[in-house]
Amino acid sequence: MYEQRLLEAGLELIKQNGLKRLRIEDIARKSGFAKSTFYTFFSSKEEFVCKIALYERKKNKEAVQQLFNENEKMNKEAAKQFFKIQFLSDANIYPYLSKEDYEYLRARCPELYHLDPESDEENTKWLLGKMDTGQVCDWKLFSNYVKAIVTVTMNAENLYGDIYKETIELMINGLVDFIFE
Repeated sequence: MYEQRLLEAGLELIKQNGLKRLRIEDIARKSGFAKSTFYTFFSSKEEFVCKIALYERKKNKEAVQQLFNENEKMNKEAAKQFFKIQFLSDANIYPYLSKEDYEYLRARCPELYHLDPESDEENTKWLLGKMDTGQVCDWKLFSNYVKAIVTVTMNAENLYGDIYKETIELMINGLVDFIFE
C-alpha cells in the first residue's frame, strides 16, 4: 500500500512537472510520507521511475485481463477498448516524457525496452489469438503497427496537443480495421 501510494504520487508529479523536475521530497510530500519511507522501498530515483513504468504496465495488464474475463475472445469493439487502455489511459507514462526523459529511462531500465524477437512473436500471436477475427493476421505487420503507435506516443511533444487523443484514436481504428477486416 505504501509503495503503491508512492508510485501513484510519482506518476502524478511526472504528469504535472516532467521527469526532470521529479524530486524525492515532492514524492514523499504528495504521498503523505517521510522521505525515509521512500528509501524503504526504492534505492534511487532511477529505480523508482522504472518501477512506475512497470507498475503502470501491470495496471494495464489487469485492465486487459478484465476484458478477457468478460469475453473469451475480443470482438472489434473490445479490441478498440483494449488498445485505448494501452495507448490512451492515464496510466501510460510515455506521453508525459520528453525525448531526453525517454532516453534516460531506456538507459536505466533495460527490462522495459529489451526487444526479444522470440517473445515478441509469442506475445503478438497470443494477443492476436485473443481476438475473434475469423482470419489469420500477419503477426509481424500487426507488431510493427503497434510499435508505430508506441513510437508516436513516445514522441507526443511533436504532435498538436489539442488533438493528440483523436490522432491516437485514428491510429487505433486503423489498427483494429487491419485486424478485423
